[in-house]
Amino acid sequence: MNKIGYCIWAPDFVKSSAGIRALYILCDQLNSMGYDSHVVFSSKTPANLSAPLMSLKKASSLAKSGKKIVVYPETVPGNPLDAKYVVRWVLNIPGLLGGTRIYNPNEKVFYYSEVFKPYICNKTEGKLYLPTVEEDIFHNNDVKASERNLTVFYVGKSTFKPGYFEKNKALEITRTFPEKSSLGPIFRQASVFYCFDNSSIICYEAAMCGCPTIIIPDGTQTREDYEKLELGMNGIAWGPEELPSAVESIKNLKPKYDQIKANFGNEIEYFVKSTQEWDDEKIDSYIASLPTDLLETRNQKIKEFQELYFSTSFTLAKNLQGKYPNIIEISFLFAFALKKISFMKKIMYKFIGRK
Repeated sequence: MNKIGYCIWAPDFVKSSAGIRALYILCDQLNSMGYDSHVVFSSKTPANLSAPLMSLKKASSLAKSGKKIVVYPETVPGNPLDAKYVVRWVLNIPGLLGGTRIYNPNEKVFYYSEVFKPYICNKTEGKLYLPTVEEDIFHNNDVKASERNLTVFYVGKSTFKPGYFEKNKALEITRTFPEKSSLGPIFRQASVFYCFDNSSIICYEAAMCGCPTIIIPDGTQTREDYEKLELGMNGIAWGPEELPSAVESIKNLKPKYDQIKANFGNEIEYFVKSTQEWDDEKIDSYIASLPTDLLETRNQKIKEFQELYFSTSFTLAKNLQGKYPNIIEISFLFAFALKKISFMKKIMYKFIGRK
C-alpha cells in the first residue's frame, strides 16, 4: 500500500505555545517515518525540524483528491481545505480556544491528553500525546535548593489575581519575555512559580527545573483535570496550601516524563496505521446523503474561505508576516491599499489578535 503524506494545519511557529510546537513536531516525526508531510497556513517554520511549508492552494488540490491527509487542530472550524481524509487532533478542550465542539463523522479524532477526551462529542480513534518539554532548556542538573531565591509568575491567557505574593518583588514571565532559552536558568533560581494560566505547559517546564508550581485556579480547568494529565500533579500545587505536596512529589516528574517519551513511539505508530486506512465508500455516501441546502452551505463556506486565503494578496501578507514578525502593520496596510475591508478584518484577527 502506498504511503499517503500529511498536511498539518498550524499557525506560525512560536516556541511559547506547546500546542503549536506539537503540530510542527508531528510533521517532523511523520517525515522521519517516510510520510511526505508539510505544514500549511503557516509562513514561519523552525530550522531544526523537518516541517516544510506548503501553500494552501496546493495543499487543497492534493487533499481534495485524497493524495494528502489533512490534520486540523481543534481550533480550526470545519474543513477549509475540502480534504477527503481529515484527522482532528484535539489539543485542548474543544471550543475553548476556537473551533467547534462537534466534528464531521468521517473525521478520525485523536486527543492529546486523557483530560480532553470527556469533552469530545465524536467517536475517538485514540490518544496521541507528544512530549514537548525541551529538556536541553528545562532540567534540574546540579541545582541546590538553598540557591533558589526568586518568586516567578505567569499570567498568560488568564488574568492576574492579587494577594498571593508581593508582585513588586516577583519576576513576571510573559509569552514574549524572556527568550525561551532564558527560562530554564530563571526557573533553576526560583523557589516557587505561580501560574495563573491553567492551560499551559509552562507549569511543567518550571517543575522540570526543580521549581514547584502553584496553579491559581481560573475556572477553565479543575484539579481533577490535572490529575488526569499524563504528567499528573508531580511538582504541581492546586493553590498555595498544596505547596508542601508539590515540593515532595517534584522528584517523580522526570521519571514520569521519561516513561511518556518511551510510550510515544507506540502512539504515533498507531496514529499512522489508523490514518492510512479510510473507507472511501462510507465517505462518499455520507456526502451524497447531505440535504441539498446543507451541502450548498458547506460548499459556499469553503468557496468563501478559498477566495480569501488562496488569494495572492493573502499569500503576500502571510509571507511578510513571516519575514517581518515585528512589522505586522505591513500586512494591514497592504490590505488597506487594496480596499479589502474583510481582508483587513481577517488580518487584524489572525495576526494582531493572536499576539
